[in-house]
Amino acid sequence: MNRRYSQLGVVLYALLALLPLLFLPITQDFYLTNQWFVFIIIAVVMILGWLVTSIKHKNLLIHHGPNLWGLIILSAAALLSLIIRSPNKVEAVINPYGLGTFLAMAIIFLIQPELGKDQKKPIYLLVLLTSGLLSLLIIFQSLGWTNWLAGFLPYLSDRKFTPTGSPIYTLSILIVSLPLIMEFFGMNIRKNFKKNLWIIFVFAVILVGIILELSVVTGLWTLNMMPLSVAWSVMLEILKNPYYAFLGIG
Repeated sequence: MNRRYSQLGVVLYALLALLPLLFLPITQDFYLTNQWFVFIIIAVVMILGWLVTSIKHKNLLIHHGPNLWGLIILSAAALLSLIIRSPNKVEAVINPYGLGTFLAMAIIFLIQPELGKDQKKPIYLLVLLTSGLLSLLIIFQSLGWTNWLAGFLPYLSDRKFTPTGSPIYTLSILIVSLPLIMEFFGMNIRKNFKKNLWIIFVFAVILVGIILELSVVTGLWTLNMMPLSVAWSVMLEILKNPYYAFLGIG
């Protein structure tokens, strides 16, 4: 069992190595669309690996929990809205916030292998590395240390630039990473406290990154968000029609 899980992990890590390709402008919205396609490919690879191992061992390995049921409910709601309300079915399926994403996440939660502490360590380290690098980029941009790169990488001097595609996405990633980092520190603190102090340093860097990025997100909200009075009127108009209120506007 551990061997097949390790083989699946090798495939997933190999796919992670292809992540830089996500930022090539091969689609119109290459930040979201490319990442969505890779996410779906990962889900398909996991399904194929799960089918092969299940057939080989004649045993269906599934996992369920509260997160899975939440994703199933979201998938069911998206499917209902797709069938009844969406005029463009294909676009609704491949939308990053649509049925394809929710269904892929539900499948991953359903067939994901149950990892031990040693198998979780690379994932925790990946979260630490990703969140730490994002936070360092935010700090360097805030201090103006990326301005000297403006000659050949002008976008790095833009405070609103982030590799995730949006400051809101970056802020979400950093906030979600905090409990994972705390759990990772708790797993290692008993072994050797001094050797794991670097985790506290990375945690502090991420906190600083969150504070700095929050200022950017707040500024974008004030510029791009619909005024509350207008948004309230739009919501009331939608709720007047029970059909739109329960199934959305397509």
